[in-house]
Amino acid sequence: MIGLRAYPTGRKCSDVFCSFPRNIGQLYSQFSEEDIRERLTGEDLSKSGAVSLKRVVDTAKIYYKNPDILEQSIKDILGE
Repeated sequence: MIGLRAYPTGRKCSDVFCSFPRNIGQLYSQFSEEDIRERLTGEDLSKSGAVSLKRVVDTAKIYYKNPDILEQSIKDILGE
């Protein structure tokens, strides 16, 4: 089991935490949700960090289920 812990460092989000949820989201490109949940735990996340992580995970699951649909949707929104 790999534990994830958010340590209070006094640094701004852009210095430490902002890439953390994105990196977790990228795990869904290579591993199943079951594998990820079995091997990762989250500890000491702030409320905003937990909300951010949930949003990224939910989006990653949708994206990696069918990336072409989400990419086309983004292109449609941007008018490309």
